[in-house]
Amino acid sequence: MRVITLKPQPLTDESFAPFGRILNLDRREIVCTDGVLTARITHAPVRDLSAVQQHFLNRHMEETQVFVPLGGKDGLFFVGPPSETPESFDPEKTALFHFPGDKAIQMHVGTWHVAPFAVNEPIDYINIQGDKVGDYTDGYDFKERDDLVFQFDLS
Repeated sequence: MRVITLKPQPLTDESFAPFGRILNLDRREIVCTDGVLTARITHAPVRDLSAVQQHFLNRHMEETQVFVPLGGKDGLFFVGPPSETPESFDPEKTALFHFPGDKAIQMHVGTWHVAPFAVNEPIDYINIQGDKVGDYTDGYDFKERDDLVFQFDLS
């Protein structure tokens, strides 16, 4: 089994650019090509991420997605850049970001990801995405298809 180990890196405009953008006071278009945008609260419980081998990522091909942490709590966000097909995705380009509680992010259409993680205390996020997200979501299990897992080094 191949293991890719990722350490959290700072979330900056430059470092996050391949995956999306950090929202600021400017207006940003939210893409939703079918259906309507919806907002809901996504709960991230605390997990011992040092003991978890992440192996599944998903992407949304017809929309962007926005995460806004509530309560100023920091978390982690695991992403990979958009790719033409799941098979053309390069797992070496994945990243783990420290997601500050005072930032909001918008992913590009097709960015591979899982929902943000809580580390020290549970976090609720506002999650903005289309109501037909299930119709346009691809999932990829790296363990099953490529004998590959991702390990997070939080030391």
